[in-house]
Amino acid sequence: MDEPEWGIRRDDKGLHYLRKLDGGGRARVLVREQHLEQIGEPTLRHLSRALIAVWGTDHGLRSATWIARFTDVTRQAASYRDRRVLLAGDAAHVHSAIGGQGLNTGVQDAVNLGWKLAQVVKRTSPESLLDSYHAERHPVGPAGAAQPRGARRFDITPWGDRVQLAEAAYAGLWQLPVLGTVTAPAAVLIRPDGYVAWVGDRTQLGLTDALTTWFGPPADPS
Repeated sequence: MDEPEWGIRRDDKGLHYLRKLDGGGRARVLVREQHLEQIGEPTLRHLSRALIAVWGTDHGLRSATWIARFTDVTRQAASYRDRRVLLAGDAAHVHSAIGGQGLNTGVQDAVNLGWKLAQVVKRTSPESLLDSYHAERHPVGPAGAAQPRGARRFDITPWGDRVQLAEAAYAGLWQLPVLGTVTAPAAVLIRPDGYVAWVGDRTQLGLTDALTTWFGPPADPS
């Protein structure tokens, strides 16, 4: 039998591919069915029929380690929070399996929600902090960046038990998604999940409000 045509194939039926695996004549297959069969698990016969429809042959298919059927359906929960119920990962959004079932998005959900839950449980921040989870993760915002030099100038003493002050330098301009090239600000406030919560110059304008919003009220000096 001739060697199969490895790689991706696109036609009027959609996207298909054959990938050769190491040893034993094994392969990984992705093939679109002409008719979606809603009932029952896919069988070797279904796979053989789909291969023949696309390639004109099933390439001598005799067995399969695992067969699964999926669609490109995409779904998203209207709200990620309803009082004490919080949704993350596949419970919050469903993706086509060819995209890794939204793995990266789900992990970022957990990172965003984890530190917020911890601060609310410890009563460091008010419960309203959890409302920001839906606001940020539902539309999926851009990633944050590191703090630049010139941060030591800001008084964060009342939040010293929760926020670390650090200096950093970066030579050149910043490249940001959507915005493109921007001049590096004098200071940024970075949340525990790596997102930027505040951007400022060499003054504290807005910094106190941002610290209170994301890290709770300042500590009692007494």
